[in-house]
Amino acid sequence: MGLANLVVPASEVRASALALAERIAANGPLAVRTTKRLMAAEIPDADWDMISAAVRTIVDSEDAREGARAFIEKRTPRWVGR
Repeated sequence: MGLANLVVPASEVRASALALAERIAANGPLAVRTTKRLMAAEIPDADWDMISAAVRTIVDSEDAREGARAFIEKRTPRWVGR
């Protein structure tokens, strides 16, 4: 997909990759799983139906409600993966 979000010296690649993995893992598991699935599927830009369905699944999830509550309450979310 040609995605790059950080360029670091070779000596910092592992540490940077692990730091990024920790940031990703801190997000809701449903959103992370869905994003990984969509990225792996290499969906053509025009397949908005598949993308919209995935977004609806995430937006309508318990995790989305928990994320909003946690933000309002200024606390770390407790993800359930649903």
